[in-house]
Amino acid sequence: GYTFYYLNLHLPYKIEVVFIATFFYGIGFLYKEYINSKFHEKYKKIIFILSIILGFSSFLITQVSIPTLDITSNTFGNYIPSMISALFGITSFVSISYLFSIEKSNITSIIIFLGRNTFVILSLHQLILMILKKYMENLPINNYFNSGIRHLLQWLILYICIIIINKHLPFLLGKSKKII
Repeated sequence: GYTFYYLNLHLPYKIEVVFIATFFYGIGFLYKEYINSKFHEKYKKIIFILSIILGFSSFLITQVSIPTLDITSNTFGNYIPSMISALFGITSFVSISYLFSIEKSNITSIIIFLGRNTFVILSLHQLILMILKKYMENLPINNYFNSGIRHLLQWLILYICIIIINKHLPFLLGKSKKII
């Protein structure tokens, strides 16, 4: 994937992105297997602290040293910090997921709901975000605040879409009965 980025080569349908995405997916899968076999519930505080530190480190590395990071266009900016940030992010995400899997809470229920409705989310999120961005870009508010409001509205609209599709249009998901 990086070679395609470095040489500025592009394949039809952005297939060059698949290589790096598969690498990240594989790392996440292997780490998930490792964490499930090595960690036990008694380590959950350590895992939580490690996840926060690695997640924050990933954010800092991305903000400080990577001018552009966009996997959809195969743009990595500085390659080494991008990889380190990605590995920190994977570690953080898998560790937090592990904690949710051993802890039964409302957050776990929300994550399960989102997981069951991933198809609706993936098929509509970019469309909704682009529409919101178009109508909110000229508002006289701070960009960070604008982005936050836009994402909150996006999730609210997605939730409404999930309910409507599951209740009234389940055939769009290949289902014949109503589910929520």
